[in-house]
Amino acid sequence: MKILISEQVRLSARACTKGHSCLIENPDDLCQVVFCVNCKILGVLCNEEDFCTYKHTLEDRTCCTCPVRLEIYHKYNI
Repeated sequence: MKILISEQVRLSARACTKGHSCLIENPDDLCQVVFCVNCKILGVLCNEEDFCTYKHTLEDRTCCTCPVRLEIYHKYNI
């Protein structure tokens, strides 16, 4: 499946240190979304321990604020 994200959203994630790999690699490899807060923050289960500008840990939860990942979730429900 090809994931299409608007250029505006892609540009808003300019702090991405991974080259927007979520758009290139297999969508099945994305962090799994377990909850969404106010349509702006995703609670995720992430297999990857690598640094990500948009990944934050709050207590025992991992949250994602990446604009690209948010649009993928809202547009494709993945």
